[in-house]
Amino acid sequence: MVDIFIATTTHKQLLFFTNQGRVFSTKAFEIPVTSRAAKGQAIQNFLELAPNEKVTAVQDLPNAEEAGEYLVMATRGGTIKKTSREEFLNIRRNGLKAITIGEGDALEWVGVSSGSDRIIITTSRGQAILFEEKDVRPMGRTAEGVRGIKLKGQDEVVAMYVISSGQEDGQVMVITEQGFGKRTAISEYRVQGRGGSGIKTASVTSKTGAIVRAIVLPASQVEEADILVVSERGQVIRIPASSLSQQGRATQGVRVMRPSDKSGKVSTFTVWQQEEE
Repeated sequence: MVDIFIATTTHKQLLFFTNQGRVFSTKAFEIPVTSRAAKGQAIQNFLELAPNEKVTAVQDLPNAEEAGEYLVMATRGGTIKKTSREEFLNIRRNGLKAITIGEGDALEWVGVSSGSDRIIITTSRGQAILFEEKDVRPMGRTAEGVRGIKLKGQDEVVAMYVISSGQEDGQVMVITEQGFGKRTAISEYRVQGRGGSGIKTASVTSKTGAIVRAIVLPASQVEEADILVVSERGQVIRIPASSLSQQGRATQGVRVMRPSDKSGKVSTFTVWQQEEE
């Protein structure tokens, strides 16, 4: 099943984070280029993973002269942590500890922040919380972190996104496992204190299925960006980001992909924008 799907450039440094809270590093060009339908190579050929350890997040780092003072990490259980980017400059081949994981939890999302951004966390059952990054103090690599969102019942985090300066007019894009998606203006999300239950970001029903991921895209980029939607069995569709209907928070969205027995449910999606090398 496809779990991670990102668009990057060949000279970016890729950081691979695992469910056990470790981080590995490689350059994008060190991963062999293959055709669209190729199986690819086992990740164990590049990373020295331990038994039962799997990659759960991949982050391409901006160049040194670009913005990015911290790495912000979030777990499926709602924990969040911020660590200086400098602590990840020299990563050994056998990896480094990036965060201490609590029992039954797993590291899943990583983003780059400037120290004065905002963070939005989204859950599978349609809740989201937006708070100031300054609510999370910087911590060392071995720290466990603090509560980012309070979860109810069997709910779990499915996305964490850093909203940088200039993205305040952005739009939150969500897609569900049954192929429903939409765009909602960030202005509809009030800023709260870290650790609360959040507010509704989508109407989740048996028809829509759970939310699989959420991404924030600046409004100025909506017309030029495409969305790549991936199913559990590797089927991909590419559609203009603008084709997602813009709706309010408490709506279910419109159909963007129709799951089938051949494709399986929607697994994830990403935004694609052509960059110059």
